[in-house]
Amino acid sequence: SSARAQALVFVFAMLCSRTIRAILRPCRLVVFDKDGTLLDDAKTWAPVIEQLGARLASRVDPAQLYELLGYEPRTQHFGSRSVFMTATNNEIAEILAAKFDAEMAREFRRFFKELPPSAGCG
Repeated sequence: SSARAQALVFVFAMLCSRTIRAILRPCRLVVFDKDGTLLDDAKTWAPVIEQLGARLASRVDPAQLYELLGYEPRTQHFGSRSVFMTATNNEIAEILAAKFDAEMAREFRRFFKELPPSAGCG
């Protein structure tokens, strides 16, 4: 009957819900480390910013981009006031638009959307 089917669906949903809750325990702490206190920023982000430089090279000299974003490619380190390490992606896009043009900002956003999930994992 319809009532029995609904009851079975309800029981199944409750069992699944309990199983999911058991597997996915509530998060009690989230840590953001944008300044490199916990993670090695150079190892994590140097390859990403160098890929960005290569991708934008037809529009801007990578050295100019790195200087603007606070990255030193010879040592593969970020300056203490690196925009790349301290600003959000939207803020970086706005900086690129102001310094270069809106297309540069759009290309920056596309670049980050296309990165694989493992990018920036060192």
